[in-house]
Amino acid sequence: DCAEGYAHFPGGAGCEPVGRACPAGDWPDDLPAGAVYVRASEPVGGDGTRARPFGTIAAALPAAPDRGTVALSRGRFDEAVAPTRSVTIRGACAAATMLTLTSAAQAVVVITTGEVTLADLSIGEADVPGVRVASAASNVRLDGVVVSGAADVGVVVGDGAVLSAAAQLFRRKGFAATTT
Repeated sequence: DCAEGYAHFPGGAGCEPVGRACPAGDWPDDLPAGAVYVRASEPVGGDGTRARPFGTIAAALPAAPDRGTVALSRGRFDEAVAPTRSVTIRGACAAATMLTLTSAAQAVVVITTGEVTLADLSIGEADVPGVRVASAASNVRLDGVVVSGAADVGVVVGDGAVLSAAAQLFRRKGFAATTT
């Protein structure tokens, strides 16, 4: 009976955060230099800095350097996420950053190439799977991610893709592995 973004892990004393604890502000304080910032409530015209963040993940992904970090603020991001190169997408924390999807797509997050890390966020409230790792050219890491409320399964891994995970919580949905 833990709150959203928290779980009782085996051997633990009680409810603990999934991933890192929530920061006091919108973003974690330990983000790397050059991180590209996103806050869902921002108007069009941001430049990805902390002072003028982008309003969508889709706007931030092309601005992030290869192997860079896209930093998501607290809040809900209702959009399909499809990185096209190696990147880390890191939320404020799993209890306060949520990826959702109300439009039709293959999944909330679709990864077809590169080394992608999803960290400190939740994925849910979608009529599609939470994460689809769709290619042998993909190497994906989930770190401190909660998947709840996604349709069918939380994570679909197929076509020779590699997935590693640490400190995950899947509520009601799990993994599906496919080969094609």
